Amino acid sequence: MQNILDTRQFLAKLQSEGILEKKRYSALPPIFELSAGIALVAMALIVPMPDTASFSMLVAGGILAIIGMAFATRLFDKTSGYYLYSTTKSRLRTFNVYVSDKELCRQIIEKNDFARLADVRKNNSSLSMLKVTVSDDSRFAVIQLYEYDMAFVPATECAVACDKEAAQVRDFFNNPI
Repeated sequence: MQNILDTRQFLAKLQSEGILEKKRYSALPPIFELSAGIALVAMALIVPMPDTASFSMLVAGGILAIIGMAFATRLFDKTSGYYLYSTTKSRLRTFNVYVSDKELCRQIIEKNDFARLADVRKNNSSLSMLKVTVSDDSRFAVIQLYEYDMAFVPATECAVACDKEAAQVRDFFNNPI
């Protein structure tokens, strides 16, 4: 198979071209969760209260602190963050949709014929997957076909859809069939 950029690499390329912006996650929520968790644990240990209340506060504080630490780890990852579509400042989200009709999907992507996505059948036990990245306002989308070969690998180049075509991609993703 030829050397094809996967969706993540393609989004990074679009960022370098100024079409997308990459934003980092805020540090405030994990710091708040961690601090609140530590405060609850400390209060459970210091303030006299019934055993059940103390235990409940201890467990809740411990869970909150662990969640805060887990989310804080992504602050140190240089690749973490999210993309915004530069034109509308809308956040992009990526979804995997398993499909049966890989040849139809290949044709749709190669010809940028996103109206035909309505004909694609979804199948959760398939060895073909569409990776769909859509902006929250449905004005920008990237779609790519992956096939399973010991792991899901790109089978087509990424196709970019804007405005009406991006809305068709969003409709395909939202359609439960």
